[in-house]
Amino acid sequence: MWNNIYNLLFNKFFTFKGRSDRKEYILKSLLFILCFIIWSYSGNFSSNNNFLLKLYEIIIFILLLIMFLQSIPLNVRRLHDVNCSGWWTLISFIPFGQPVMLFLMIIKGTSGTNKYGEEPTYELPT
Repeated sequence: MWNNIYNLLFNKFFTFKGRSDRKEYILKSLLFILCFIIWSYSGNFSSNNNFLLKLYEIIIFILLLIMFLQSIPLNVRRLHDVNCSGWWTLISFIPFGQPVMLFLMIIKGTSGTNKYGEEPTYELPT
């Protein structure tokens, strides 16, 4: 079980090739939201300038930055799963493009093999 969770969270962290299914996308998005909530509330505790609290804020911020940077390859791989080009990620930068992008992120991916590769699996390679 822990191997599957590890593969789901950390496998293909910054790669644009391959596919990612809805489970991976939703899990990583929820983890990003949780870290953002923790980071936003940590400012309330650091008013006494405690070194450990400042260090905690910095670590959470670095984690958020890494997760934000890996979200672009994740979006591209998710688009590959629905058999779309990764360039469709740019649609989120135009007005009213975010709902289209959200729709593409939550629809079911292509069953079997498509032009971007095999259906994603999260088993630990032996």
